[in-house]
Amino acid sequence: MKKKKILITGLTLCGNKGGAALALSFIEGIKKYISADFIFAVNSNNINLEKKWANRYKINVIAGDTIFDLFFTIMPFLYLINFIKNKNSIGSLRNIFKSKKKIHNEYIDLIKNVDCIININGIAFVGDVTRSWLVSFIERTSSIYSKLYKKPFFRFIQSYGPFNDWRVKLLAKMEFSNLDMIMARGKSSAKYCESITKNKPIYSFPDVALILPSSNKNWLNKYLNKFNLKQNKYIVLSPSAAITNISEKRGSSLGKKHIQVYLNIAKHFILKNKKILFVPHSTSLIKSSCDREVCKKILLELKKENIDTSNCFILDDDLDCLQLKAIISKSKFAIISRYHALVAALSSNTPAISIGWNEKYIDLMTFYNCPKYAIDSRMMEPKELSKIIIDITNNLTKENKVSLNKCNIYLKKEVDRALKICADWILSVSN
Repeated sequence: MKKKKILITGLTLCGNKGGAALALSFIEGIKKYISADFIFAVNSNNINLEKKWANRYKINVIAGDTIFDLFFTIMPFLYLINFIKNKNSIGSLRNIFKSKKKIHNEYIDLIKNVDCIININGIAFVGDVTRSWLVSFIERTSSIYSKLYKKPFFRFIQSYGPFNDWRVKLLAKMEFSNLDMIMARGKSSAKYCESITKNKPIYSFPDVALILPSSNKNWLNKYLNKFNLKQNKYIVLSPSAAITNISEKRGSSLGKKHIQVYLNIAKHFILKNKKILFVPHSTSLIKSSCDREVCKKILLELKKENIDTSNCFILDDDLDCLQLKAIISKSKFAIISRYHALVAALSSNTPAISIGWNEKYIDLMTFYNCPKYAIDSRMMEPKELSKIIIDITNNLTKENKVSLNKCNIYLKKEVDRALKICADWILSVSN
């Protein structure tokens, strides 16, 4: 059988390590069923960094573009607007246009030569004001291209909704109408899809990154020695820059209040003489988007209060997703605000509590029969939220690991079922 050529969209391999976790898991899972070459369309603005990480993961990438880039390419006068707005020189304007045009043409040439396009956004069409409706418009890019160039299009497992914004709802309905099926990442997500979609198979599947392996014990032990840490003798805290960037609201722990939540939690465990490892799961050169900067702010606040931080450590190395999973998996337990850091913990039978901002956290915890461990930052102030989390940690036992293991046996079979359905679809549309 001829090797299939598949274009994957919607992921980043640098920055948020969840993208790489999804990419590696999907490739290995699909290869169980079909012979295929994969190429990933990544953000052209970070192409050098994306290529660096692609080489590390041994993944092929190309600079992709968005529907806005298409408009700029076919309507050059839009660059004049950009010129007036940003006061660029004519020369720089010409260079920007030539660069965008080159990226677009190379991307379209690739699209014309693949068997199908598969989108693996982690989350899409979120209409709860945490994202602009324009983001949802951009999230339709690959399906629009697939239609223009008559290529089969599929969306693999991802979280959708809620569709409170009518514009997001309309964009989602348009997207779903062109799909053969919808793979939602959990029951809440599936229900949102059911509310706007008729006569389409809708599945509720767990995240594909459940099957991601982790780096070996030898690497892990050597790395932990840097901090004088031993397996199962430290607590992982993984805050999120994404939550700190959501507007603060009364009665919530969003925005800068997110830092206060982790500050409260860290204080509690420092007083109990526990070792804490801060794990940034999404990093960026832009400080406001970097988890590591959030971790540093928490540590700085602790020091301002003259609290001994000698048992607190931050991962300063930019580790890959397999290494991060190894570190998270061998913690005593983890308190996490990044979705794929949570996946890394639960899929390796490590007890975890999530501090989230979207229903996707509850969906994931529900798969593991512990939705009460999914604490919503939108629902309460830091003091109350911190207390609930600390109370949960006081009741964690070895039975939690046993329960997680039982769930994983079933959930990994469900992921495999989703991969088989996707592989069958690829074969059906490319023969």
